Amino acid sequence: QAEGIGPLRDALAREPFAWVRARVVEALAEIGGTDVHDDLHARVAGDPAEEVRTRALRGLARLAAPGTAALAEAALEKDERPAVRAEAARVLGLLQGTAAREALQRAAGGDEAVEVREAARAELRKLGE
Repeated sequence: QAEGIGPLRDALAREPFAWVRARVVEALAEIGGTDVHDDLHARVAGDPAEEVRTRALRGLARLAAPGTAALAEAALEKDERPAVRAEAARVLGLLQGTAAREALQRAAGGDEAVEVREAARAELRKLGE
């Protein structure tokens, strides 16, 4: 386990303020390594604050963590907050897989939020579509 992760995990588990959890997520992503992947995955899947979920997605993409594409695709399709779905579109654009392209196409054509449709279209343009 990388040095410094224990106290950050404790703060993530107990901190009531979303802005603090968001900073903790960023710190974990900066530390990196496989030790933090599960922590970030859990935040994307279950943190109540959209800022925490978006920063966790961003961190996972930067770390090229296994399972990030599937997690980002699920967030793009199911997260209730447009900001998280838009970030998921950006992450999928970075990952550039076939499944990512298909998820981006669905979001570009059918997401209810303009912000998400625009993010998905921008990523598709970067991918040459």
